[in-house]
Amino acid sequence: MIVIGITGEIGTGKTKTTQILKKMGYRVFSSDECCKRLIKEKNVKKSIRFLFENKVKKMITNNYEINTIKLGEYLFNNPKDLNKLESLLHPLVKQKETQFLKQASIIREKTVFLDIPIMFVNKNFMKCDFIINLSVNKQIQKKRVISRPQMTEKKLENILIRQKYDRKKYFRHISLNINTGNGTFFVLKKVKEFLKKVKKKKIIKVWPQKYIYFNNYEKNNPRY
Repeated sequence: MIVIGITGEIGTGKTKTTQILKKMGYRVFSSDECCKRLIKEKNVKKSIRFLFENKVKKMITNNYEINTIKLGEYLFNNPKDLNKLESLLHPLVKQKETQFLKQASIIREKTVFLDIPIMFVNKNFMKCDFIINLSVNKQIQKKRVISRPQMTEKKLENILIRQKYDRKKYFRHISLNINTGNGTFFVLKKVKEFLKKVKKKKIIKVWPQKYIYFNNYEKNNPRY
């Protein structure tokens, strides 16, 4: 089974691209969507309340759910606490991701996708056979993101700082770059062309070998 990573900064078109892939019949695991589901789980909500309820006003809604907007506003102004939330969610997301890959392997999927925004920041590229990097010019990116509810230029700036990485250092790991500013049809065309090439290549390290290697690396390098 081939594992292909999809990455890119906020507003570069990851959601739209994964929708295209799903329509094509591929299975996609989104780390962002997984986090949104996890925050609604009882045990996770309990842990979040323990960590932040006394720090974030009106964090709990009338329906006893987490007000993610209030929590997000606080966390992006308090990086240390954001790290605490990520430390809570990261292992849980990893479990869900592994379950996704195991299930896909059982039903003999030939190719699956992992949608991970900061793939190079956290070295997640190491567990993928190929990487698709999405990009768009700064003006389009800003327009897309600022149009989202409760988004501000300051919040966007903070997000981009956390997603920043040395592009020159990791450029060789990118299998395909797609400028999503060229439209949906262009993205679809590029993805189809790329997948045709992938099918022709002989992959040596596929699931689970490469994934196991990454997990061991992560265990031995907790602060990479």
